[in-house]
Amino acid sequence: PDLLPGFFRTDIQGAHGAIYGSNAVKPGFGNIFSGRFHHNIKKCYLVTLTRIIFDIQFLRIMKFIVSSSALLKQLQQISGVINANTVLPILEDFLFEIEKNKLTVVATDLETVMKVHMDIEAKDSGKVCIPAKILLDSLKNIPEQPLTFNIDKNFGVEITSDNGKYKVMGENPDNFPKEPAADDANNFTMTSSALVTAINKAIFAVSNDDLRPAMTGVYFELDKKGISFVATDAHRLVKY
Repeated sequence: PDLLPGFFRTDIQGAHGAIYGSNAVKPGFGNIFSGRFHHNIKKCYLVTLTRIIFDIQFLRIMKFIVSSSALLKQLQQISGVINANTVLPILEDFLFEIEKNKLTVVATDLETVMKVHMDIEAKDSGKVCIPAKILLDSLKNIPEQPLTFNIDKNFGVEITSDNGKYKVMGENPDNFPKEPAADDANNFTMTSSALVTAINKAIFAVSNDDLRPAMTGVYFELDKKGISFVATDAHRLVKY
């Protein structure tokens, strides 16, 4: 029993005392697994082992199952916003949020926030931060199959596949930057193909001068008739 964590050891000693009394001689714990223990103490340790198994399962705070290829495809869509040279190490992570069989993955560089949503199989809800590069590199080497993610109370992540198990240390999701609230935001809906076409028509005129950040992007102008895309580097001006 002395080799076990404190709360497991307490369970064993408590069960022993309850059956035999506090002054009883305690048998060696190794005999449980060798099968050479007396029949009159079997019940004590079988009850205790059941409790230990329950406690080990309790340590797992979150579990979900997801398609490897579907997850990789979604993560690749937002991985471009992650900067490996960031000052905050947690910005190198994806934030996983699970609720009601829905997975939301968030990536940010403090200026841009990107999210993807996908359906998964899950009974638990929770959050965890997982290192982006390690996760992407692992998924690229795994063929299409369901993956089981198990996250423990210390945010350790175990990924089980047909090829084996992968373990990585996650981080506390409470340290991940909060998404800033938008003030007086306008919404619009358009097809992804139309949006990509419009940006491609204007992006060649975008400035590369970091000293003028307003010119390093494409300007969206909304009105009741539609939307215009404008870009300039102070030498060229494009409106689509």
